[in-house]
Amino acid sequence: MSSPDILLFDLGGVLLDINFDRVYASWARSASCDMMDIFGKMPRETFDRYQIGAIDDTTFYAEMIEALGIGISEEDFFEGWNKVFVGEKNGIYDTVFCGEVLGIYDTLVLATKKRFPLYLLSNTNPSHYEYFSRRFAGLLKHFKWKFISSTIGLLKPDPAIFHLVAREIGVTMDRIMFFDDTIENVEGAKACGLQAVHVTSQATVIETISGLSRP
Repeated sequence: MSSPDILLFDLGGVLLDINFDRVYASWARSASCDMMDIFGKMPRETFDRYQIGAIDDTTFYAEMIEALGIGISEEDFFEGWNKVFVGEKNGIYDTVFCGEVLGIYDTLVLATKKRFPLYLLSNTNPSHYEYFSRRFAGLLKHFKWKFISSTIGLLKPDPAIFHLVAREIGVTMDRIMFFDDTIENVEGAKACGLQAVHVTSQATVIETISGLSRP
């Protein structure tokens, strides 16, 4: 890979730990049922429509409650929905750079110091976006712009979303280095000409960034 002009990051699974088991467990507690009675019953079509902003919170809630077969309040539903976010990937790992052990947060600071503009590209929905923007404001402040699926109406790995990102930033595809933990998104980005990195561990991100030269 050549040295890029900008770095583009996925959010969940790359910068933040996420766990949908926490969502189902919270809903089950609110509904006084066993988690396995509702686990995996989220309708993909409803989820995707919410992810591209095609339906609002109230419609998403109503369709989900019907599909899950439970009766919980909208407040309890979204409280559980936002429990998917465990926290920042900011632990201590084995990769060493300049004598210091780095976590993901430190790596973003390092990338900024090396003069790589940072951008975010996330398949996410209005509720999650509002929630993580508040909870992880310190992390997100490093990003010049956030491309959010529910506001632009496109989902990764649709080629149109990568073309939109490159056009909005004002760079060619090959000057973007993209980090994502989903292989379909990585392959889709590569097919569009981006330098795409499949994130399988913290070390993947840390080692890649620490090895880049300044643009």
